[in-house]
Amino acid sequence: GNNNIHGTLPDEIAFLDSMKVFDFSMNNIDATSLLLATHFGYLEILNLSGNQVAAATIPDEISRLSHLRSLDISSTRLEGSIPEGIGALSKLEVLDMADNVLVGKLPEFSGLGKLTKIDLSENDFEGTVPTQYGSLSSLVELHLQSNKLDGTVPSSICTLTESGSLKNLTINCSTDEKSVGN
Repeated sequence: GNNNIHGTLPDEIAFLDSMKVFDFSMNNIDATSLLLATHFGYLEILNLSGNQVAAATIPDEISRLSHLRSLDISSTRLEGSIPEGIGALSKLEVLDMADNVLVGKLPEFSGLGKLTKIDLSENDFEGTVPTQYGSLSSLVELHLQSNKLDGTVPSSICTLTESGSLKNLTINCSTDEKSVGN
């Protein structure tokens, strides 16, 4: 990453279908690069963070990346909601979509038991924090600040902090459920 590459990546890059790492972070490439990356069937790491791809959405085709372990599309000004296909990425360990313009309810991620980090901070998500996050026993970091969340922090998440597995949580927890806010 960080090579001052700008514009559209060539379509021919899709022929590199055995690529495992696609890191074009901190450049100025456009939104088609995210769609292009979905052609890499063996991709394990996708990092497009810091590319101001404005007015683009996360493509449904992201679900094709069945080997993906790390997805970082933070600070890219992506809009819309998180596609349901994200739930099919069962090998996913790191999910970073911070600092975008994503909307809707927070996904449950119930099929993503290997997640160690979820960063959905600085978006426009609404609603409550899913109780299913408390069943993500591998979770070490959970960042949800600067959204439009309400309700309470599920006690199952607080239990993860008390057990010591969840080390970095941006919402205060105690044995009682706490209110969620910005």
